[in-house]
Amino acid sequence: MKNIQKLVSEGEVTEYTDNLWQTDTFKESSQTPGSLIHGVTERFAKHPRLFFEYTDPKLEKYHFVNSFNMVPRRQGWYQEGEGTKWNSGAAIEDLFYLHEIYHVIERDFVVDISFEKWVQRWYENETSASLMSEVAAYFHLPGLREQTFKGEIWADRLLDNRRPLSHYLTQDEESMESEYPENNQEFFAQDPAMFNVFLTRARMSILLSEKAAEDKIELGISKWLGRNLEYYKCWRGDFLEIENQMAIFHASSRVNRAQALDALVRWLEEKKGDKTCLFQNVAEDFNTKIRKTRKSTRKKVAEESA
Repeated sequence: MKNIQKLVSEGEVTEYTDNLWQTDTFKESSQTPGSLIHGVTERFAKHPRLFFEYTDPKLEKYHFVNSFNMVPRRQGWYQEGEGTKWNSGAAIEDLFYLHEIYHVIERDFVVDISFEKWVQRWYENETSASLMSEVAAYFHLPGLREQTFKGEIWADRLLDNRRPLSHYLTQDEESMESEYPENNQEFFAQDPAMFNVFLTRARMSILLSEKAAEDKIELGISKWLGRNLEYYKCWRGDFLEIENQMAIFHASSRVNRAQALDALVRWLEEKKGDKTCLFQNVAEDFNTKIRKTRKSTRKKVAEESA
């Protein structure tokens, strides 16, 4: 963690965020009141914010620094695996920032929260940010899908109505005729809030599906959900200190934004000390778990292929 950029006023946060976007799709949305990116930026600017650069991307990229009111600079690249470096494209860069910023704006903090409730709230936060950047953004921003991934993604099944969201009813609702359209685009246009409710149901259904293991895309989603659960366990010893500190920051920033941000930065620098990143022991623990999981997966695939 290095080169921390402090953004104090609403104007500073807004200007800096507007300058992050690389595609015309995101730029136009950021300047259009009522559009997705304009609304996200307004919410983001309600508190002073911090941006920073990774010192060791391999160690820090899964560290979920959003809990510290921080957003990592993308720096035009994404690293996956030993020695691999490639440009992910402007639209995917924009989706990355949307994902990270959405994490921040969807987080609130509760003093002396229990670990169980903290896990539940983090799980909900991760689900919300993932569904926004991986699915909902494509419904909000026409033309975006053609600018991103070449292969099939889960969102495609919703965009072309192979998976009508109106079918994801609870047991109590199954006896009732759905009041929502079969067409997902029409559903989104009619009721965006309920669209998000049903979208969350569809994502959660992957965990309950016996067929997920036979579907490469859904298997990948399921693995990420499982990885998040491992992440939460790593924070059991430190979550409360962070939660209480961030609750203080949120409250004090409503009184004096500059003083609140200065106090937060002092605490962050104190916790980092001479290490590479904040709570480095947690980052190292989680990365170890990731490596073990990947090694186990590769071994299993090799055995099944033999």
